[in-house]
Amino acid sequence: NYYGLLIAPHSTVHSIPTLGATFTSRHRGLDRTICIIGDNHSQANIVRLSEQGIVSDGTRERIESLLHSPFDLLVADGGAGTLHGDPSDLIHSPADRVVFVHLEKLSNEFNTIFSVASAGKRYTIIEGDASVYIPLVNHYLSQLTGFQSPSRWLHNLLAEAQIKKYNQDDVIIVQGDVSHEQVYFILTGYCDVVQHNGTELQTLASLQAGELIGEMAIITELGLRNASVIARTPVTICVLDELAFSSFIEERNLKQQLMNLWENRPLLSKLPTFDLMSSTVLNKINKIVVVLSAMSGVTN
Repeated sequence: NYYGLLIAPHSTVHSIPTLGATFTSRHRGLDRTICIIGDNHSQANIVRLSEQGIVSDGTRERIESLLHSPFDLLVADGGAGTLHGDPSDLIHSPADRVVFVHLEKLSNEFNTIFSVASAGKRYTIIEGDASVYIPLVNHYLSQLTGFQSPSRWLHNLLAEAQIKKYNQDDVIIVQGDVSHEQVYFILTGYCDVVQHNGTELQTLASLQAGELIGEMAIITELGLRNASVIARTPVTICVLDELAFSSFIEERNLKQQLMNLWENRPLLSKLPTFDLMSSTVLNKINKIVVVLSAMSGVTN
């Protein structure tokens, strides 16, 4: 216990004796945790060494438990090869963010799921008071909805809000994940919405400050993320409670408006006239656009 910061070390499996640690601090009644696994073999190699009696069952089980724990940030060895970890071991990790070391770049298979640590990147787990962002959230909500939001709704939306910051190339939302009862409001920076079909990436849209992320999981009631969102620049996000946001859009009759924005945005961005326009301009056009369907061979 270092002045309230709990540090729990663990041993890892490597060519030399190595250690990792989990750091836990309590903030507003919740534990915030960072786990740095340390230099470590892949799980397949650790299991093989355990079966040969080289690695103890206790060490193997302890490392397995780290891979399946819901940390706020998990820093893992992704260097692959004989001595380092395999990113595929963490495909199903419940950690909020997974960041790899010991590699320069992730393959397309993983770069919509994980991030790579590099010099200059910062990972903030406990942010300051979210109330300082109220004017900015109010401004962007007014732009999105077309009217000034009542103060009671602002306080309700921000009562349990969190502020999160992401580095360039960090993964904010993972395709196929459940919504975790959260909606993201971009306060600063730019993001890309991408889908991975198993072999290649497709960029569906570019987002910037003032736009929502993850609202469609609520509106469509599917509960799953249909795409990944990756930070193109350093990004500041306001994380809103899903229930509060859902109540807000229902009370303000915004469901159909947001659905139209979501459906029409990729149509507009594919047209040569609009492909170089910012997402802010596209959203303004989107609010007045009307989509018409015509039968094949029919002239209107």
